[in-house]
Amino acid sequence: PYIDYNFATKQSGSAFNCAAPVNDSPNNTGLTNLPPVIPATVWYHYASDPNNFPELSGGAPMGGPVYRFDENVKSDVKWPAYWDGKAMFGEWNNNAMWSFQLNEDGTKLVEMNRILQTLSFKKPMDMKFGPDGALYLIEWGSGFGGDNADSGVYRVEYIKGNRPPVARASADKTDGPTPLTVKFSSDGSRDPDGKAITYAWDLDGDGTTDSTEANPTFTYTKAGEYSAVLTISNTDGRTATSSVTVNAGNTKPEVKVELPPSGSFFEFGDQVKFKVTVTDAEDGTVDCSKVQIQSILGHDTHGHPLDQTTGCEGVVQTAMAGHGEYDNLFYVIEASYTDKGAGAAKPLTGRGQVILQPKRKQAEHFSATGRVTGGTGTDAAGVQVETTTDTAGGNQNIGFTQDGDWWSFDPINLTDITAIRLRASSAGPGGTVQIRQGNPDNGTLVGSVDITPTGNWQTFKDVTVDLTNPPTTSGPLYFVVRKPASAADNAYLLNFNWVDFVGKGATNNQRPTVSVAANAATGIAPLKVDFTTTASDPEGDALTYKWNFGVNGAPQPTTANASYTYTAPGTYTAVVTVTDAKGAAGSAQVQIKVDAPATACFTGRSDDFLGTQLDRDRWSVIRENQDLKVADGKLIIPTSATDIYSTGGNTPNIVVQPAPSGAWTATTKLTLKALTTYQQAGLVIYGDDDNYAKMVLEARGTDDHAARIFQFIREENGTPNEVTDSNTANLGDAYPDTVYVRFISDGTNITAHYSSDGTTFTAMPQTKPLAGISNPKIGLISLASTNNPVTDAAFDWFHITPDDKATASDPNDQFEGTMLDLCRWNANVRYDATAARVSGGQLQLDTTKGDIYGSDNSNPKNFILQTAPSGDWTLETKVDGSALNEQFQQGGLIVYGDDENYVKFDYVADNAAGSAVTRRLELRSEVGGVVQDPQPQVSNLTSGVWWLRLKKVGDSFTASYSSDGTTWTDLATDGTAAVVKNSAVAGTGKVGLFGFGVNQTASKTVKFDYFKLTPAATSKVKLTVTAATRCIGTTAYLAVTAVNDGDVPATIVLNTAFGNKTVTDVAPGKQAYQSFNTRTAQVAAGKATVTGTATIGGKQVTTSYDAAYPAAGCN
Repeated sequence: PYIDYNFATKQSGSAFNCAAPVNDSPNNTGLTNLPPVIPATVWYHYASDPNNFPELSGGAPMGGPVYRFDENVKSDVKWPAYWDGKAMFGEWNNNAMWSFQLNEDGTKLVEMNRILQTLSFKKPMDMKFGPDGALYLIEWGSGFGGDNADSGVYRVEYIKGNRPPVARASADKTDGPTPLTVKFSSDGSRDPDGKAITYAWDLDGDGTTDSTEANPTFTYTKAGEYSAVLTISNTDGRTATSSVTVNAGNTKPEVKVELPPSGSFFEFGDQVKFKVTVTDAEDGTVDCSKVQIQSILGHDTHGHPLDQTTGCEGVVQTAMAGHGEYDNLFYVIEASYTDKGAGAAKPLTGRGQVILQPKRKQAEHFSATGRVTGGTGTDAAGVQVETTTDTAGGNQNIGFTQDGDWWSFDPINLTDITAIRLRASSAGPGGTVQIRQGNPDNGTLVGSVDITPTGNWQTFKDVTVDLTNPPTTSGPLYFVVRKPASAADNAYLLNFNWVDFVGKGATNNQRPTVSVAANAATGIAPLKVDFTTTASDPEGDALTYKWNFGVNGAPQPTTANASYTYTAPGTYTAVVTVTDAKGAAGSAQVQIKVDAPATACFTGRSDDFLGTQLDRDRWSVIRENQDLKVADGKLIIPTSATDIYSTGGNTPNIVVQPAPSGAWTATTKLTLKALTTYQQAGLVIYGDDDNYAKMVLEARGTDDHAARIFQFIREENGTPNEVTDSNTANLGDAYPDTVYVRFISDGTNITAHYSSDGTTFTAMPQTKPLAGISNPKIGLISLASTNNPVTDAAFDWFHITPDDKATASDPNDQFEGTMLDLCRWNANVRYDATAARVSGGQLQLDTTKGDIYGSDNSNPKNFILQTAPSGDWTLETKVDGSALNEQFQQGGLIVYGDDENYVKFDYVADNAAGSAVTRRLELRSEVGGVVQDPQPQVSNLTSGVWWLRLKKVGDSFTASYSSDGTTWTDLATDGTAAVVKNSAVAGTGKVGLFGFGVNQTASKTVKFDYFKLTPAATSKVKLTVTAATRCIGTTAYLAVTAVNDGDVPATIVLNTAFGNKTVTDVAPGKQAYQSFNTRTAQVAAGKATVTGTATIGGKQVTTSYDAAYPAAGCN
């Protein structure tokens, strides 16, 4: 089934439920809940599928009627009983007709046959069997818009015995001023059995014969619309008719699109200038507001109408393609004008159109192919199409070219095209490509290029042909391949994947070019992502920006760079649209993958149910009774013989807390031995007993462990809305009793998920709305419905993220116990628990292959990281690298942004494997994949055990080391402590420990005794502040005093509700004082605020103090 796509957030949801599809589009004016989908009996693609209905291709099916033979119908033209039960089918793109033979109940295809192959249809559009048993067929014609002159309506008869003649009528003109002289022709009329035929023309539509000539001439003197009918009769008396419509007294308008030239080039999203001229003999000067401009997205041989405008001149804003990258797409601009008519002569419509070509033409969408005169190729003339594996993309390429083979694109116009770039390959001798206009043999030579071999038919390169004053007429453009003189006639020469046409082309205003980057594009929720846009406008216009982060209700910043924090796990597409001053827009997107935390940290809203009592600060209980308990690290809720399914409910012990606003993810681990129907337990989003959502493990049998399912329903106003997709299939006897269930909310909708291991989750098919659950609460539920056995549901833990009530872990770690604390180490990169352990009071990392030095990164594992606090700090650890014994095995401290942005201070081995061990300490900084200078280090170490410190001040980093943890030495350059700069990680980097082995031959273990993060001491302006009220007569005064207790002068500001006072250069030990007149006899208790500002350690520091004062009454 198709995926439910949210056009507002540009996110893909779950697959549609084919058994009960829901149309929740805001544009829906019909049914919301739809009947089950009827599966297709026949399906096919644009190209033939050898595994499914290989006879069909084209991608534009036109379903027709099923023929029902009626023996009671008396008709000489009805189709015979052989066709009874056969379905007619037209392929619009391929101009083909088929019959489908179905089984008796019409549910299965038995046979498929091509029919009416001798007839030449132009896009069969609709067909029906008439009451006479003949097939009536309408064709669209060869144009993209309406009013196609070569479209027709046909009656397809079955004839047995003496066949009737065939009538064909045409005219040299069908409109014009009176008197209008028209030459008619019966050319093509005949009798299929060779019998003599006679002609009878009713030229003025009065029902009488005006001429018996084969090709008469007739003059219309009176204005009006006439149907000239030709009747052909044979010697058996059988007849056939054909007609031509003539409009006398009015001339069809001549409409010509002057700009853009037909076949000129653009890119989807560009703005294109148009200019139209209309000439009408009767109307004279044309009102340009009546000229209709229709934009059409061309696709293969059909078009999709898009925007309309009016006018003789203007700008068309082309739409984005909206199709696959490799489809055969183009743009059509069609102009039309309907004149005013002339008296009795009806109004006529004239049309003109041009085709715009995309600047990249996929080679397989050529217009024609062949071989030039004198070409020496020996196989079938022309190119062939094959699947490509070009690393740059593409779906198919053309190949099997021999000398003289050519292909063409039509129409092409090279106005404002400066170069043509060919994507080509060759495992043969290569060859020369001649580009010719008009004719492949001797047309104008536009350019030529020699293409050398690439060594493989699927190893492509770009080859450019620069153009100088190319012709600017519209027509076919030919690419002719000629062999090198030394190549054999049967040699295959070149493959081609696509052709790029370089230059402005027809574009009046080119859209901005846009690229976007995200840091970081993957990570654990909550994930803060910094987005950076690089955009330019070819015309140099000013640009505006708009972001869509792919989350419903998220802000949409209008800055080039933006940040957003994704709080719920999932895959998101962030899109930035950049618009120039004239309205042309380009966009770029990047995918963001947000993972759920690997380990739940049970603070705040989350709970691991330790102790013996339910935490009432977290939870409330609906209809609590004595059965609920907390024991052995679990919340126990028995499956009571109650229910809330459908209207009403009486289920006790529903344990809930208010659900967060915005996006969130809630997961629980539970154990339930579910054997009997409706025993269930899991998560609930609860409004009341008639409005909730639940995701539960549930029994569906009688003492049947195998007949368990997961169920996700959303009850609305007492209606549970349970459908097939609400339930999984039976899980089977082997499925564990301990399971994990999860809700994910984006703040508007919820999805449900389940897992047997807590790592790999499977999504339920449906997405449900939160709307309708008033004041939603999230929590845990257990029940068994009425008259069913009671069993215990044990919940190990409940975890929710983001958790606005969670407390941060202490950054320091002594590595006690046997497990790495993943609540503290919450930002690990490529974490592999098999190569990382806590043992003996140490973190032990087994070095893995891989490196991050320079731009050639190779993904080493186990960067043990946590989120760094703001401000400045110092990291410290003790590293034991004694086991490291081959070149570039290393371990130490790191400040990490990504593999191309970091600062690391580490112990490293330098010797080749098997040689004497040489040791070094190094400080390295990398920005954007470039290692920064300086690169300080200390070599020739005699020990493998060292204490390391890495200090951050602003965006500067320094390192120091110790052999005993007491005496520290700065890592220096030329006797001065070395400073490395790295603004890329100073504000957002993660901090922690790492160890890896680059190209090691054998893994070794690097050990860390502890990790400590010490925040920098905060500078403070030291003041002693007092405030007191007093009465002077009947007026209250407020006295505020601030004494400078620091070592440097300070500026002190006294702030009260009754006035402010600033005192500058208050020396150490001196004070700032002010007595404020309140101008009232009564003062309520309050506080004064005092700020001190001073320069401390070269930085300006401001500190604020509050001083309370009592009430005063001065009567």
